[in-house]
Amino acid sequence: MRRKALALASAGAVCGLLGFVSGGCNKGTEGMEVFEATLAPGNETPPHSTAANGRVQFVSDGTTVSYSIEVDDITSVIAAHIHSGAAGVNGPIRIGFFGSNTLNPGGPITFTDRGILAQGSFTAANVNGVSFAELLNQMRNGQAYFNVHTTAFPGGEMRGQIQLVNVD
Repeated sequence: MRRKALALASAGAVCGLLGFVSGGCNKGTEGMEVFEATLAPGNETPPHSTAANGRVQFVSDGTTVSYSIEVDDITSVIAAHIHSGAAGVNGPIRIGFFGSNTLNPGGPITFTDRGILAQGSFTAANVNGVSFAELLNQMRNGQAYFNVHTTAFPGGEMRGQIQLVNVD
């Protein structure tokens, strides 16, 4: 029950942050999949010891995935991505969310308080190296992760496996 409430709150937060007015958000998560990743430096490969932390939320209707990337206590963010790969394994970038040539370009940015790094949506046109359907399958099966890169840790400062959230 607690997991369902958290998932509904996550989906509601994404919908609210993104300002959705579509029928999907008005009906909660009906017909949608909700994913999340809890970001921590200890999840990186290799692990790091910093105060950085964050959370990424995704809501998919099967053709579009809406997202919100929330971070805290992180300095000089230069990039954020979804990668293919199991926990403890570094893998190829599938979608870039922050930095040059990505969905939300920008220069290095620092968060001393919790804030939104990026939010928006992506479709098949934004996915690299695998199909949109394959990326969603990887997200469903714990074979995709999200990480945030900084000037101090260009390979990634914090990371989290993307998990399907059960909202039934």
